[in-house]
Amino acid sequence: MLSVNPIDSRIEKDTVEKSQQQDIFHCVCLSRCARINRLIILMLCAFAIGASTRLKSAETPAKKSVKYGPNDVDVRFRDGTNLRGQIQGVEAFTLKTSFGTLTIPIRDMLRLQAGNHAPQNAKKIETAGKDSNHDDKDTITSSKFEARGILQMDSMILKSKVGELHLKPEDIDSIRWLARGSMKSLKLDAGTAVQDWIDTGLDGVPGDTISVAVSGAITMFNTSISPLGNASWNTQPFAIGAVIGKFGSNGEPFLIGKSGRWPTPTTERLYVKIFCSEEWQQRNNLVPAGSFMLQIASGSWIDEIPQEAPDAKQAIGDDDGT
Repeated sequence: MLSVNPIDSRIEKDTVEKSQQQDIFHCVCLSRCARINRLIILMLCAFAIGASTRLKSAETPAKKSVKYGPNDVDVRFRDGTNLRGQIQGVEAFTLKTSFGTLTIPIRDMLRLQAGNHAPQNAKKIETAGKDSNHDDKDTITSSKFEARGILQMDSMILKSKVGELHLKPEDIDSIRWLARGSMKSLKLDAGTAVQDWIDTGLDGVPGDTISVAVSGAITMFNTSISPLGNASWNTQPFAIGAVIGKFGSNGEPFLIGKSGRWPTPTTERLYVKIFCSEEWQQRNNLVPAGSFMLQIASGSWIDEIPQEAPDAKQAIGDDDGT
C-alpha cells in the first residue's frame, strides 16, 4: 500500500486553489475590461454623432426672420375685425382728388383709410369735388405725401391663411402696410436718462412720420414728475423732467412730453433724454428714481400708438382746410 504525504497533499491543494483564484481574477479583469471597452465605444459613438450634428448644423444656414413685403397688409374691417394677408394683382392705387387723379405705387403705400362707401351713398361719392362730404373721402398716406379723394377700385383680392377674399371698399375700414416702419417699446430709466442721451435704435426715413407715446412717472428732487416735466421750476428751454428727443447726435432737441408725431426729415437716429439743466443737477445731489415707458412707431405703424395731441399734418386734397 502506498502512503500519501500530508504535506504534498496540502501543497497540491493550495496550488489548485491559487490557480482557481487566478482564473477568477482573470475573468473579473476581462469582464471589467469588456465593460470599459463598451463604455469607451459608446462615448466615441456619442462624440461622433455630436460632431456630425454640429457639422450638419454649421452647414445648414440659419433660418432668416420673416420680413414683410410690399403686398403684406393688415386689413381692418368695418365690423372691427382684423385680418393679415397679401394683396394680389395690384401694383398701384388710383385716387381721384379735387386736384386731379393720383397714382400711388403699392411699394410707397403706408395706410389707406376708407371713406363712407355704403351703397346708399354710391351716387354721392362718385363726385370728388368741393361739394363732396369729407367723410366720404378715402385717405391714402404714402411715404411721399398724404391725399384725400375717391379710390378708383371696385374690389381687390386678399390672400390670407383662411383663403382668398374679395374685398370691396364698403367692407374696409382701413389697410395698413406692414413693410414700412416698425414699432418698439423702450424703458427710460431716470438715473441714466437725466445724464445721457439714450439710443432708441430707430432711424428716420425722409418723408415718413415717427410717433411716440410716454407713460409713467419719475421722482426728481423729492417730487413726482410726469413726461411733460415740472414747469413750476421755470427752467429753459424745457421743464425739468420732461422727455425730449432729437434726430442724430447733433440734432436740435424737441419736446416729446406725453405723446406726439413728428416728420423725419433725415435718416438720422432718434435719441431721447430726460431734461434737467446742469445748474439744477449741480444744485441738488439727489439721485432721480423711477422710469418712463416709451412706445415708438414709424411708417405705417404710427396708428398703433395712442395720441393725446392731434396730428397737425395737412393732407393734399382737403379743401375745407381741416
